[in-house]
Amino acid sequence: MNQIAQENRMEFGDRSGQTQDELQNLASHEKSVPTNDQIVNVSGYRGDFSFGAGNMGLPTQQISIGFGGDDAVSAKKFADMVVQKLATKWRIHEVPHGQGALPLSKCD
Repeated sequence: MNQIAQENRMEFGDRSGQTQDELQNLASHEKSVPTNDQIVNVSGYRGDFSFGAGNMGLPTQQISIGFGGDDAVSAKKFADMVVQKLATKWRIHEVPHGQGALPLSKCD
């Protein structure tokens, strides 16, 4: 995602380590806090569109990516490009609009 962000002149952020620490701290007090072996929490922003990707509440090997932005046409075009690029390496499942990502029971 960092490479994709750089190719599209986006500001990239990676809070994975900080989020891992924060969740571990919360989980020590509240057992219902979702944790896994390696948290992913990254984002990219450019004036007209953005993305956020993470695996909080999902198995470590499953990542949810959301896209948005003020310019819906640019955001959709960017999302389509990212999905096409990622689909060359990984199996992609689209989550319907308005529904959150849920863990996949059979994921390789």
